[in-house]
Amino acid sequence: MGRPRIRTTEECRKLAHQYYLANKERWGRKAHAYYLSHRGKIWQEKSCVICGSLFTPTCSGSIVCSNVCRLKRKRQTNTKCRLEQKQRVLDLLGNVCKNCGNSDKRVLQIDHINGGGNKEFKAIGLGHNFYKHILVVTGKGYQILCANCNWIKRHENNEN
Repeated sequence: MGRPRIRTTEECRKLAHQYYLANKERWGRKAHAYYLSHRGKIWQEKSCVICGSLFTPTCSGSIVCSNVCRLKRKRQTNTKCRLEQKQRVLDLLGNVCKNCGNSDKRVLQIDHINGGGNKEFKAIGLGHNFYKHILVVTGKGYQILCANCNWIKRHENNEN
């Protein structure tokens, strides 16, 4: 007895199509019966998590009513993640300005101790990637300065 012949992709497609044609009605009846028994749960109106309006979801996992709300939700999630990551970086670097001791999180900025931030931003990027990089290098080469101290340092050192 020899080895079984391996089917080509085209042969597999033909067999699958033949099976579909032979069993189309049976599977259609099963799918329709499932839909009838679950349609109340599937098409139950939900409240949009962004705007609060009622909507009928197009799939079971929908939590927003439209593309506009989906984009707002994505923006909120990204902002939340970025702020959480920034807070981890601030905690790592001390949460206060190294020059004046200001601890207001609204004005704290991450500074490159030896300059060269523009080159690094071009290579790494801003936001999420930048914070991730600082966490990977455990803060070496970075410090926290308030906005005023950072601009004064930048002016005194002729940094661009």
